[in-house]
Amino acid sequence: MEDFFLQLSYSPWLIAGCLALGALYAWILYSKQLHWSARANRLLAVLRFATVSLLAFILLNPIVKQRFSQIEKPNLIIAIDNSTSVKEFSDSAMLSARLASLNKLQSNLSEDFDVSVRSLNRKDLEQAGQARFDQSSTDLSELLEGIRTDFEGSNVASVVLLTDGIYNQGFSPAFFSAAFPVHIIPVGDTLSRSDLSIYSLEYNQVSHKGSRFPIKAAVHYTKPKQNFATVRLLEGGKVLETRRVPLRGSQGVQELTFQLDGNEVGMKRYTVQVDAHEGEFLVENNRKDALIDIIDGKQKVMILAAAPHPDINAVCSALSNTENYEIELWLASDAEGKAPKAEDADVLVFFQIPSLDRSVNMLSNELLKSQLPKLFLTGEQSNYALLSRTVSFLDIRNRITQKDLVKASFNTGFKDFNYTRNFQEVLNQLPPLEVPFASVNMKKGAKVLAYQQVGRVTTNKPLVALQDQQEPKTGVLIGEGLWRWRIHENFFHSGAKATQELFTKLIHFLSSRKDRRQFKVVARERSVPFPKSVRLRTELYNELFEPVYGQKVTLDLVNEVDSAFRYSIVTSPQNADFVLNGLEPGIYRYSARVQWNERNFSARGQFSVERQNLEAKQMRADLSLLQKLSNNSNGRLLTETEQIEGLKPERTQGIIYTKESFLPLVHLKFLFFVFVFLLSIEWFFRKYLGSY
Repeated sequence: MEDFFLQLSYSPWLIAGCLALGALYAWILYSKQLHWSARANRLLAVLRFATVSLLAFILLNPIVKQRFSQIEKPNLIIAIDNSTSVKEFSDSAMLSARLASLNKLQSNLSEDFDVSVRSLNRKDLEQAGQARFDQSSTDLSELLEGIRTDFEGSNVASVVLLTDGIYNQGFSPAFFSAAFPVHIIPVGDTLSRSDLSIYSLEYNQVSHKGSRFPIKAAVHYTKPKQNFATVRLLEGGKVLETRRVPLRGSQGVQELTFQLDGNEVGMKRYTVQVDAHEGEFLVENNRKDALIDIIDGKQKVMILAAAPHPDINAVCSALSNTENYEIELWLASDAEGKAPKAEDADVLVFFQIPSLDRSVNMLSNELLKSQLPKLFLTGEQSNYALLSRTVSFLDIRNRITQKDLVKASFNTGFKDFNYTRNFQEVLNQLPPLEVPFASVNMKKGAKVLAYQQVGRVTTNKPLVALQDQQEPKTGVLIGEGLWRWRIHENFFHSGAKATQELFTKLIHFLSSRKDRRQFKVVARERSVPFPKSVRLRTELYNELFEPVYGQKVTLDLVNEVDSAFRYSIVTSPQNADFVLNGLEPGIYRYSARVQWNERNFSARGQFSVERQNLEAKQMRADLSLLQKLSNNSNGRLLTETEQIEGLKPERTQGIIYTKESFLPLVHLKFLFFVFVFLLSIEWFFRKYLGSY
């Protein structure tokens, strides 16, 4: 506390009144000569004078102003890149010496600086020598950004960073800008050594049964011992394919692609491996795994039409560009009186059906009544009266045969699924469709994706409408001339991407079903990087689909070699997840069970734990990047022990923080004890002298 003084709420002249009041009170009480001595009488009068004057002064409500000053030392942060690459590719003696120098630097500057030590995972250490180099990835930008965020507004003198400059996550630290200097202690291996590695694998994590899928591998090489490399594709230890890749020059990357067939449903592990050359420096990076989930999830889309039409080809082309749909076309003109079966399809697309041709309606009548999701595309041969009776959310009445030309106007209020911004822009530019000159009334449950636009005026008539309130889900596209959309897009936009996006998402929306299971156990991530924890979410519902907690859920886990593990939890609103730690890389199958309300429930699933091995992708320390980082922040490269231990940051002045507080004098607790003391002394003397 630097200052302490009083502020009065009233005129200072009232203090004289307080003193006068105290003197008057003491004179009245002690003016008469009592049986004790005059000296004792004066002492008692002084005590009463002080008590009354002080009490009167407090009634004036004086304010105590206090000013506190605190000096904050400048902060020095020692940042440690504790990734495995630092330990694996650095000379152990040199690394130990650098850590010892940092410990000494911390000791030397601890009196003048607040020194803190931080590692990659934002964990604070007591000393740099305590760092365990076990991090499987390096994000230097996050480390530096975390320091800037956590010490924002503080007096940061400088940051001392020990690193090899190798990063495999986040952005380049060379672009990091800070208001404090970053001094670099470089470690690692700067020599170029002979090495082969599978640098990267590119593949789709999900594929469909019966389809072929690629795995694209990039082989990186440095100073190879031979002019070729042997690359193998394996599954479960079995070699599926072997390739011989030429290696040209002393350094480079060769790419190759393997094609595989998805014949079995389930999660599969494929390994791409390059055979090591003699004398290769590191062999841990010579293989990489691809975990692919093969599902039997193709939707069978049956398109029904009375006769061929170019719009049918436009729809088929849009849906055939994705592996998710298997398309079957049924034409009434080729049916020879045979109607298709509902069990042969997952989604039905009716083109100009219901039709003005009764024979077509008779053949498709059973499918129109089925509980399969349906999409209706209208046209010149559509029977709108029958269509209005078939769908529950639209009433279309065309009393004359006149047609309108309308463009699509995207409804920005449609939120049931997302479309790209490019789709919305292209949709509004597409050629007009032919629609009937009719009144279109929307009923309850209708959701409009696009309205009809006549010229520049957007009407309230729907062009594309959907309903999902009742089963089955239904959609209607009113208009003919979709083939013009594909031609327009191919000519002006290098591909019919908007048309494809429209129909693939329409079919996906209609075919998606609500999950009505009462018990579910779902992996929050299907593929989890090692050594991250795996989280499985459990959900149990009653008949009203209200969550149920407090039940014991048992989980059985089996890995690829059939080793079994068992876990159990009692669910609660705050804890409904299985958290599985320490799982080795591989594919795991799980089954969970729970008993509730005298019923047994079960759930199954699978997930994978993937070893990324990011730290083995690059072995050579990047000194040029470290030089850029230090230059950008006005820091230095500290390559000698003396430089590290003798570092003296320029910002050595602390920051003085001053805080003022205002407190009414009556709130100070010690005044109570002052009054007790004064009155007690007076009472004691009066008692001692034989009075009260």
